[in-house]
Formats: sequence, C-alpha cells, structure tokens
Amino acid sequence: MKYLLIASAIATGDQLTKRYAERRFKNGNKAKIGKLRLQNVSNSGAAMGLLADKPRLLAALTAFSSLQVFANYYKLYKDGKLDDTYKLSAACLFGGAAGNIIDRARRGYVTDFIQVGNSPVFNIADIFVTIGLILFMVQRVFGGGRVV
Repeated sequence: MKYLLIASAIATGDQLTKRYAERRFKNGNKAKIGKLRLQNVSNSGAAMGLLADKPRLLAALTAFSSLQVFANYYKLYKDGKLDDTYKLSAACLFGGAAGNIIDRARRGYVTDFIQVGNSPVFNIADIFVTIGLILFMVQRVFGGGRVV
C-alpha cells in the first residue's frame, strides 16, 4: 500500500509542477539559475522528442515496453523475489509513467520544463522513471532476482 501511495505522490507532484511551469513560463518566459534553466516545452514525442512525428509507433513501443516491465515485476513477484527495492523501483517507474500518460491522454503531449546545461528538457516524471530504472538495474545486478 505504501508503494501505491509513493507512486500516487510522484504522479501528483509531477502534475502540479507541470501546471506551475505552464502558468509561470508562458510566452517563452524562462528562469535561469546557474546551469539550471526552467521553461515550458510541449513534447509530443518520447524522450528528447524522439518519434514526435510517428504517434502510432510511439504508442506501440510504449505498450510493448510497458508489458515487458509488467512481465519482469510479475516474474519477480511469482518467484518471491519482489523485495522492497524492487517495489520502490516499481513505484518510481509507475508514478513517473502515470504522470506522463496523464499529459498524453489530456493534451496529446507531455509538458517538459527542466533543463540542465545542454541536456534535453525533461520533467519530474522523467526523473522518477530514470530513478526507477536505475534502482531496478542495481538490484538486478547486486541483489539477485532473475528477470524475464
């Protein structure tokens, strides 16, 4: 139950920060603090705008990768290896994914607003998806737990 609350908090926090960025950084307004830049960018593609012009392919790849993630976690659950680290990684992944899925369902694009140096522009959901993947891989390598 606590991991469901974590995922919900991530998705909610993501949505709140995106709404703030949309209101605060209208009409090309930006804020810069050292190498950190805040701005409002609409991303109709995947990470870094990939596949923006191929929505059906993006949807198919998203569905396939989501099924693969679910299969991995189900296998861990079935084998009795779904420990707290895997559960936290799943909460981060699913909370972040939910934040971006909400945007795509409501608007057809994802709001990105954070840029560090010359990096692509990203959002809070992207950060948690990345954290979730890193936790999963670290646990996979150092904690055991065979996956599909």
